[in-house]
Amino acid sequence: MALRNAGLQMSTNNYSASNSHDSQHHLSMGRNSASASYANLDASSYGTTGQSLDDYNPNYDVAGESAWTALQDETGHTYYSNSHTGEVTWDKPANYTDSLDAAIGVNHMTPEQERDKEIPFLKDMVRNCPTKSYLQQFLNGPENYLRHLNQNHGPEGTNVFHHACIYNPKLDVVDLLVSSKAEINKFSNGGLTAVDLCKNAGRIDVARYLLARGGMTRL
Repeated sequence: MALRNAGLQMSTNNYSASNSHDSQHHLSMGRNSASASYANLDASSYGTTGQSLDDYNPNYDVAGESAWTALQDETGHTYYSNSHTGEVTWDKPANYTDSLDAAIGVNHMTPEQERDKEIPFLKDMVRNCPTKSYLQQFLNGPENYLRHLNQNHGPEGTNVFHHACIYNPKLDVVDLLVSSKAEINKFSNGGLTAVDLCKNAGRIDVARYLLARGGMTRL
């Protein structure tokens, strides 16, 4: 069915917007006020009591840290040494992590994994962001989240812009995304435009705004 740019003859009585998410989160912290005299502590307080030291195998696994170190011999060939076991090998161990990568938190996710992690987060952000300025600062950060703005994702087959049009009660947030190069007429996986999605959701204010800016409808 061909797209058409048309006015809406729809009642605004069925439109209601509410923010169902509570923006206030409370953190309660407690402090253990119990004290103990060191004079009363004995060997029964420690985990190795009654256990042969020959059988004691401490856990050296530390998150973000590898026991393996890459070294080079006198000819420049790389080998790997395990600081915990003393093992040496020419082959790169499967659990080897470069210490510099671990220290700076190098991201080893694939682009697909990054998308699957970030788009749901972005949808939640545009749905619940408190102000336009807050969202603008967030989108303009070093993570370059705007690259996901028009990518359909998830079981509903909509993108971040669609999500904002349907759920965010603040029209200035939608306007910010339009000025950030959101594709107004990008189809969802179900073949609907943002205007169509807004009509189905009762978002008459957003649908009229989009139509005034070249939005199209198939309904």
